[in-house]
Amino acid sequence: MDIEIQENVETATYMDVDLYKAAVDGKIEAFNDYKGRLERIVTPNQNTVLHVYLANRRHKAIVFHMIYFIYYRYRASTLRSTEFVEHLLNQCSSLLLQANAKGEIPLHIEARYGHRPTVKLLLERAKFAQQGDLENGIEAAKEMLRIRDNKEENTPLHIAARYGHLEVVRALVEADPDFVYPANKYGETPLYIAARRGYHHLVAEMLTKCKSVAHAGPKGTTALHAAVMANDRETVRIILKMKKILASETDDNGRSPLHFAAHLGYRSIVKQILECDKSTSYIVDFEGKMTALHMAARQSHASIMKEIIRHCPDCCELVDKRGWNFLHFAAVTLYRLPLRQFFGDDIGIRYVSMENLLSQKDEHGNTPLQLLVTSRPNRYGTAMMCTNDKMELGKENLTMKEEEQILNLLAELGSGEVAGVPFRPIRLHRRAPFGFEKATESHLVVAALIATVTFAAAFTIPGGYKTEKGVDEGTAILIRNAAFNMFVISNAIAVVSSLLAVLFHFLMARPRSQKSFASYPYAYRCTIIAVGAMVIAFITGAFAVLEPSLGLAIITCLIGSSFFLVALCVDRSFALLDVF
Repeated sequence: MDIEIQENVETATYMDVDLYKAAVDGKIEAFNDYKGRLERIVTPNQNTVLHVYLANRRHKAIVFHMIYFIYYRYRASTLRSTEFVEHLLNQCSSLLLQANAKGEIPLHIEARYGHRPTVKLLLERAKFAQQGDLENGIEAAKEMLRIRDNKEENTPLHIAARYGHLEVVRALVEADPDFVYPANKYGETPLYIAARRGYHHLVAEMLTKCKSVAHAGPKGTTALHAAVMANDRETVRIILKMKKILASETDDNGRSPLHFAAHLGYRSIVKQILECDKSTSYIVDFEGKMTALHMAARQSHASIMKEIIRHCPDCCELVDKRGWNFLHFAAVTLYRLPLRQFFGDDIGIRYVSMENLLSQKDEHGNTPLQLLVTSRPNRYGTAMMCTNDKMELGKENLTMKEEEQILNLLAELGSGEVAGVPFRPIRLHRRAPFGFEKATESHLVVAALIATVTFAAAFTIPGGYKTEKGVDEGTAILIRNAAFNMFVISNAIAVVSSLLAVLFHFLMARPRSQKSFASYPYAYRCTIIAVGAMVIAFITGAFAVLEPSLGLAIITCLIGSSFFLVALCVDRSFALLDVF
């Protein structure tokens, strides 16, 4: 064991501590006095003194520029930093192309840290390394640009694009605008890398300066796919303007950038792509034969569905491999409010015969309405949004076996991903009868309680009754008060609404059928109206009694009115989170 350690110590490469510190600090004097060959001074990772200086100068530059931000001082720092590099190359020109253990030459290091003057210096030294032969020197500089590292197969331009250094990218592109940079180990080209990170200024620079630029990315994606995934509208705009053909390019799964944008929910980007090339809305992927409209419906992006339909109304007719149109997906994914726009009687989407799509059958004979009713049979919203005729159409000839087949099909929809984002899981709302009955019982108790309280309030009115003998005996003292009149009206509404809710709950006590469930939304609405009317009755009744003390009356009314503000916030939350 001791022998092995000794051998490792003897063969290990390292840099003298004084030389290492001199390289970090950029002290050329230490190397002027050095009698050996500079290319042999390396760290364990085979970094030369030039690698060390370039890698460490970045941290000092940050501090320096925070303090000395005036132009001439910045200029002076630039001269000093390039001066050290130039001195090293004068002493040992081979440092220019000497790679470390990762296969990185100094240009790779400087591309990472983004110092344009040093990059230009390295390129110039490559040109003049050929004993004044300018033509060979230019070719040598171009060859240096094409050197890849060992680990990720990145060229300096790949690295500069990854770290977003515009000036370095500009210098590298200007040095060789004809070269088409290939993809690295991960299938990423410099343009793809810049687009994926949302560096629109780098994308514009490469598309403008390069005569021919590769745009490929992993798994057959393009730079436009990358810009969509980055949700960068400016990058998307630039690419669509300068490389419009990429709008219709698909990845290995047959998915276009519009598929990605629809799946990810980026409406503004969907609009940009459609305005550039409407034909992209008709592209179907390989796996599921799904269009971008299907993707949007699958992910419950109602606004994107409307955007696609507005630009290409006839794409609604396309179906996937199961025979599903976009309404099949919408039936099981959309939330309460947007679902009304596609399935309600007041259909908000023009240009499309929605009635025909609602009854269109898939390969198993299932219509969107059947999926809607089967996936959420006990939800009040289903009955609220669909007329009785539509409900009967959805349930016609639908056996228990067919319902089970639909539920199994829906359970399979939750797997898969697009652009690294998984499909939204399908939440089935097939509630047990016990759970539904418990809910109706709770609502019945609330309705009965409101009916009891408001009925009693009708005869124990604020202010009391007149007791004097005469025509007005037994009438309300505040009969001519406007607030009192409002109390009487709102209390009457609360009584009638709560009693109607009790009646509808009584109708639901019949043997279970679809029609009995249809009474639930009406009971729910009546209960909500009764609650609101009861609060108004409290506010107006309190104001009528407290009107002589106006300040107290106003405070009481404000406290009572806060109920509606809280109720509005709760309703908005349920509209976003509660699926039928």
